Amino acid sequence: METGKIELNESKKHNLGIEILRFLLCFSVVAGHCGYRGSGKITNILMAGFQWQHVLTFCLLSFYLTSKYYFNFDWNNFKKRIFRLVYPMVVWAFIYWIILITSDYLFKWNSSKGIFGLVWQLLTGHSINSALWFQVVILYLSVLFIIISKTKISKKLYYVILSILLAGGYLFQYTGWNYNLFGNLRYELKYPLGRFSEMLPIACVGIMLPHFKDDLKTSKTMRWFLFIILLLLIYNFVYFLQKIKMPVNHFDYSGIHSLPVSIIRLYAFLLFPAFLLPNTLQQILKIVTRYTMGIYCLHLLIVRYCGMIFDNIKKINIDIPNEKLFFTIITYMLCWLLCHAMYLTKNKYLKALIV
Repeated sequence: METGKIELNESKKHNLGIEILRFLLCFSVVAGHCGYRGSGKITNILMAGFQWQHVLTFCLLSFYLTSKYYFNFDWNNFKKRIFRLVYPMVVWAFIYWIILITSDYLFKWNSSKGIFGLVWQLLTGHSINSALWFQVVILYLSVLFIIISKTKISKKLYYVILSILLAGGYLFQYTGWNYNLFGNLRYELKYPLGRFSEMLPIACVGIMLPHFKDDLKTSKTMRWFLFIILLLLIYNFVYFLQKIKMPVNHFDYSGIHSLPVSIIRLYAFLLFPAFLLPNTLQQILKIVTRYTMGIYCLHLLIVRYCGMIFDNIKKINIDIPNEKLFFTIITYMLCWLLCHAMYLTKNKYLKALIV
């Protein structure tokens, strides 16, 4: 029955607004690795709004949607969560390594880094497929929170511990202790370890958010206005807070102001008024926004090969207008098509790599 009220946490797992947010964040990651930052005043602003702190919003979203796993410890939930993180991390490491070894032989590259490239990729996610440092950090954070929940402490004490970790993560990071400790380590170690401290506070908030008035209700009309207002707030943060100077030595930190931006962005898309869209458009969006995990894991490989093709095209003096945007769109489309082909096999192990 239509009540005229919309719950923020309604069908979070299949919320179209969340799927659109995932798509925009994933596209911005691909665009960043393709070198696209915008090609005009409007696109520059749009890309800045999503490329800025997209990784932290991904982190917040991940722990927000899986918050239930970190309360009332359950072995089945634990195994599901760990498998969901470990399986794609391991399989994609081997896929990259095998393909890059082959490419090293065919094209005289030196990108597989031998057996040690595979080992470092499995341990830190920051070697032959450097984007997967994110997956590894999410895994380590998940294990930390699950261990805490296994102690059977009260919910109140759990909130206290999460709050301490949140404050401690910020202190450790923005005093420079983090960089001083990990900054001189080798490439495969320092970046994942350095970003762990940045993502710890975001993860803590992601776990706690659903337990604080997440059943807020709003009318359809108000939901639309709130969506617009929250988006405007994001861009105000982007415009004003990007001017804040970061410490000279850091691990590409997003800034101490990244937490409010990520929260606003999350709730803006939770409020996304999908009900105003025609059913046909909703179905198209559901198709377009599929496979964000698979695209995220696969895109650096496609970027490498597309980049090689684009370089050869430029050698024969073929002009490509808006080259970096075109490069980004082609890369994303190829990733989507490859993921879709894997999905059509109906093999559950292939599906687990992309969704």
